[in-house]
Amino acid sequence: RSRFRILRRIIKSHVEMSGPVQIKKVKFLDREAKIIGMVVDSQKTKNGHLGITVEDDTGEIFVFIHKDSELIGESILKDEVIGFVGKVSSNSRGPGNTKSVMFIPSAIHRPKIPVNRTHRRASEDIEVVFLSDIHVGSKHFLPEAWNRFIEWINGPEASKVKYMIIAGDLVDGIGIYPNQENELTIPDIFKQYDEIARLLKSIPKHIKIIMQPGNHDAVRPAEPQPAISAKLQEPFGDNCIFIGNPCYFSIAGVEILSYHGKSIDDLVATIQGVEYDDPIPPMLEMLKRRHLAVTYGAKTPLAPEVKDYMVINPVPDIFVTGHVHRTAVQPQAGMIMINASAWQSQTPFQKMHNFHPDPAKIIVTNLKTGRYKIHDFLEEK
Repeated sequence: RSRFRILRRIIKSHVEMSGPVQIKKVKFLDREAKIIGMVVDSQKTKNGHLGITVEDDTGEIFVFIHKDSELIGESILKDEVIGFVGKVSSNSRGPGNTKSVMFIPSAIHRPKIPVNRTHRRASEDIEVVFLSDIHVGSKHFLPEAWNRFIEWINGPEASKVKYMIIAGDLVDGIGIYPNQENELTIPDIFKQYDEIARLLKSIPKHIKIIMQPGNHDAVRPAEPQPAISAKLQEPFGDNCIFIGNPCYFSIAGVEILSYHGKSIDDLVATIQGVEYDDPIPPMLEMLKRRHLAVTYGAKTPLAPEVKDYMVINPVPDIFVTGHVHRTAVQPQAGMIMINASAWQSQTPFQKMHNFHPDPAKIIVTNLKTGRYKIHDFLEEK
């Protein structure tokens, strides 16, 4: 309900979707109407049509998209909130030869990001370093590349860097997947955090380090995830800031949304053309629906909080994810989308699935100019 209320309000604010009708009332209209609902179910028929059941807080209706409709290529996800423009058809026959009401849409509207928004900029010349998925404790952690990064961040080229953001999976964790113990150099979760705290102490003290958990960290699996516990925070320096996953925060007036990105697994599994090799399309799918983890009960565990903290509202200036061990950056609708790199080489699990990570890179973004650059530390220059 929290998700529905927020996203319905955003969709209603679009000119094309002003004045929507409640689902319980639209069934009696014989003119074009607008409805906003949450998807209960969506499936292709054997004839290639698309049938969608949507509901609002007054009832539900069956939405029918003909295989010849220009809308047939839409990827409709369970539990997304979506607006339809169309007309009711009550000529079809349902079970028992009774009349069944269907809504035939001519247009679909989502709570997408406004295209004409302006990226907020800092008044100071500040740079932020984005990285993710350090996986300390793993045999596949890349210490030589990490040492080259430490040398860089202590050098003159990093003089404008004031913040460092780590988008989850600080450590490799314990018992995350079968036989993980065979791939660990540190088989103790507390010692894994002691080790990453030691590694981060080489970062200059004037740089604030903002860290959130991921699915490998010692927090509850269900999202939103809290920050790591006070006990695990003890070995870290005073320049370390611990946040939950996801989290909104502001640096010098620039709004940042940081999310580890576990739900990319769901998007890869359900939307044709979305692949792990390119993290930008799944991030675009999140933005299109204004939600970080659309489908409840899929691969991403979601906690039943009173408020839906996975809704993307407000629109950030920088949207950062990790999780897929790739490096990507792209401007989009007045924001910068970033998928931060990992510090772990290819694991046996990744090799088995023919997945090739793109590790040991950082993305440096200037908050005043909006410019960004990628530094590669995998091989010694």
